[in-house]
Amino acid sequence: MLKVASHLPSGTGHFCLMILVLLLPNVASTATSSRPSFALSKSNTTKEAPSPIQSPTPAPKPKGKTHPAASHTPAAAPSPKPHKGKTHAAASNAPAAAPALAPVHPKAKAPTPHKPTITNGTLDPAQVKALRSLGVTVEADACNTDVQQLLICDNARGPLKHLISLELQYCSPNAPLSSTALSSLSTLQSLSFVDCPMKVTAPLPPKLAESLSTFSCSKSLGRTVENKDLPTLSGIWLSKLQSLKELSVKDVVVNGSGSGVGAIMGNMSKLEQVTFSNTNISGTLPKSWPRSLTALQISQSMIKGNIPPTMSNLTLLQSLDLSLNNLTGHIPAGFGSLKNLQSLSLSSNRLTGNIPAGFKNLTLLSYLDLSNNHLNGTVPAFIGNIKGLRYLDLRNNKFHGVLPFSTAFVKNLNTFKVGGNPELCFNDSILLSTISGGADPCDSKGRPSKANADQPAFAPDEFAPTPTPLEDAAQSPHKKNKPKTVVLAVSIALASLVFVIIVAVVVSRRCARRD
Repeated sequence: MLKVASHLPSGTGHFCLMILVLLLPNVASTATSSRPSFALSKSNTTKEAPSPIQSPTPAPKPKGKTHPAASHTPAAAPSPKPHKGKTHAAASNAPAAAPALAPVHPKAKAPTPHKPTITNGTLDPAQVKALRSLGVTVEADACNTDVQQLLICDNARGPLKHLISLELQYCSPNAPLSSTALSSLSTLQSLSFVDCPMKVTAPLPPKLAESLSTFSCSKSLGRTVENKDLPTLSGIWLSKLQSLKELSVKDVVVNGSGSGVGAIMGNMSKLEQVTFSNTNISGTLPKSWPRSLTALQISQSMIKGNIPPTMSNLTLLQSLDLSLNNLTGHIPAGFGSLKNLQSLSLSSNRLTGNIPAGFKNLTLLSYLDLSNNHLNGTVPAFIGNIKGLRYLDLRNNKFHGVLPFSTAFVKNLNTFKVGGNPELCFNDSILLSTISGGADPCDSKGRPSKANADQPAFAPDEFAPTPTPLEDAAQSPHKKNKPKTVVLAVSIALASLVFVIIVAVVVSRRCARRD
């Protein structure tokens, strides 16, 4: 372009050069403006209002725990609150215009600040007094669940409301669980204790026992690892809760009077979910169970004896955990009738015998843990037909023979562990050594090969799940569109450059004709 202008007369050349100088910055401006730009979103960090239930002890409370309202179905996980924040648009070259101000009348008065009114009702004074005796600080608007979720009131239209759900956390050990306080809280449908080392000094009021449908106790109301001087939690006291649908007792020593969980659950005919975990409770498993059970966990305790065959009648069971006990004998053959079972853990006991053939009917299983027992026989091939299985642990047993699993089945698992079975091996023609779960390869006779004993094959226990395309797009929202944006920017820049060259040639020719 500069060469064309140099052959023109001096006046005309200077004129054309000025035009070119004015056009060239537009090329750079067009190329720069075609770069991708993304809006930045900033969120204002807002502090949550303090919970009205405050611990008398200096121990800090963890945030984010919510207590579900009592219901007849298992409590759902709380949905996350919508994130409050301001979204700022991408910066532009032109400054944003300030909003026009409305004219103010000279006699107009400044608006008075709006005072929020309490619309959640007043809590019954007798229940307020009971809560304060337990060390709970009660605010003026105690039923407001926008501030806290530890107290939930009913929907009564009268002047007074009553509690239907209460969760006590991090209580003072000096706060007594008196009969007066319990009697005043007889409207409760759900009662939960978390880290409350208070002593139970009173029997359970019959009206409260009849009203409660959910009871939860974690590191509370008895002897724990941190509070070894407290008495044990009475199994007789628990057995009075005969209207329960959900019972959970964790990390506290329970005195079952030698009869175990059977004496506690004997009259609880409505139970749907039961948990006894790390309670040191002894005895045997009861032969009679509520048919309504959907989840049963009795783990990390001192339960002994056989698994009663009558457990096969719990056809509504979705989850069964009897791990970390002293159970002996065989796995009941009737377990194949538990067709709704999704999770089964019998690990860390002293069970013997084979995996029952009825397990082929457990087509909904996603979690199976039979590790750390004395199970024997071969690993049945039908386990490989359970399409939804994601966790399989058969470690430290006495299984023998060839693993019947293919590479495709094992890759579909998130966790696969079979180590600690000395007579178990895998066929390297159908299963890769890198995903063998800890087993040795088989020799020509179908027995574990000792040739590579000094250099065992790499066998990871766990496999990371492959993210789906939707998950990948969610993690990197701009990653997918970046190549298209770059191509578009380059195309715009080249088109602008060609346009400037054409204009320059046309201008130079016109200047030449004038001369």
